[in-house]
Amino acid sequence: MALIGGLDQVNVLTSGTEAEIRSMVYTLFEQVGYEGGYILSAADHFFDAPEDNLRAYAEAARECVY
Repeated sequence: MALIGGLDQVNVLTSGTEAEIRSMVYTLFEQVGYEGGYILSAADHFFDAPEDNLRAYAEAARECVY
C-alpha cells in the first residue's frame, strides 16, 4: 500500500516558514513513509503558495530518499 498527500497546503506550504516546511516534509517521510510507500504531495492545491516556499518544499523532498 502507498499513501499520497498529507502536506497541509494552507498552514504549512502557503503561510509557513522555510523551516516549518522542511520539518513537515521530513516528518511525513519519517513517520508516514517509514520503509517506503509514501508519495509526497500537498493535501490539495498550492496555487497561493509563495515561490520561495515551493522551492523549499521541493529541495526538502529531494533530500528524502528511501
